[in-house]
Amino acid sequence: MNFKKIGIVLFGVMLISFGIGFYSLYYIDNFRLEDYLVGNSVIISEKDSTVKIDPEGILVQDGDKLVSISWKGIVVDDGNNKTTIGINNLEDLFNNINIGSTGKTYSEDYKGEFPPDDIKNISIDTIFVDANIYSTQSKNIIILLKGTYSSNKKFEFDFSKTNDTLNIISTPNSGSLTIANSNLKLDILIPEVTLEEIQFVSSSGDLSLKDLKVNYINFQSSSGGFTSNNTIANSFEIKSSSGDISIDPQNGTANLNSSSGDIDLVVTENTNNLKINSSSGNIRVINSIYYNGSISAATSSGGIFYENSRAPGNSFIIDKSGTNYFMDIKTSSGNINIE
Repeated sequence: MNFKKIGIVLFGVMLISFGIGFYSLYYIDNFRLEDYLVGNSVIISEKDSTVKIDPEGILVQDGDKLVSISWKGIVVDDGNNKTTIGINNLEDLFNNINIGSTGKTYSEDYKGEFPPDDIKNISIDTIFVDANIYSTQSKNIIILLKGTYSSNKKFEFDFSKTNDTLNIISTPNSGSLTIANSNLKLDILIPEVTLEEIQFVSSSGDLSLKDLKVNYINFQSSSGGFTSNNTIANSFEIKSSSGDISIDPQNGTANLNSSSGDIDLVVTENTNNLKINSSSGNIRVINSIYYNGSISAATSSGGIFYENSRAPGNSFIIDKSGTNYFMDIKTSSGNINIE
């Protein structure tokens, strides 16, 4: 029996139960469940506080404090610190991470170069390392890894090329893992070439892209954030449990998902079909006047704002007849701003 796993789950359930009881006993007189049914959801709101239960999970939010349990994982945010356990890594988390001694401090200082002629893809698979990928005037692809981290295990970093893919992987030697802190930074400098794909998989690492040309970007992180600045991509697939997502500008198609992080993007005349989903984070779409498609926005308990004015109700549509493109925006309790 995994007592650590049971303990975390029970703690989350306790907080959720407290939130539901708190609202029913203190905020709502003559409580009747049917009064708070919205579609397939139960939503109880009072001032800046919300309790929401639906097939996606359970959310309790009081101002800037939040607890949620969903199929994507567990998020606990007290307004200052946020803890996220992604469901994809849940089993590995409880089996491999121990809370205890910080272990030793290790340092990394690596520089490598790869000819770009036959490299079309970049694949990064790390647990906690932040990565920056940006354009450079150099002839080769340059990789820089520098910084320190405290852990009970030393990580092995592998930089290799397989067919047309540059692989960057970090793994501990073996056994249980404790990471106390880290300032490791991974910088990848790309010559002025067009890449086919950038793939980034991490538990808590951030990814920042700047001045690149890429066909497809695939980002998956439990608590890491994603930033794209002046990067032209035909397709984005971004998934984060609690990290923020920012794309400026957004060209092509995109599927953006975050449980509790905020999503910001700047659209252009070249923006195509978009699907944007967040459970409790805010969503902001900038320069919507240049978008050549229809826009549909919906929120369960948040507000929808168009050009700084609040739209009535919980749904909003800009219908451009004859268009081939469509932007679908959904959030459960966050606000949607279309500017």
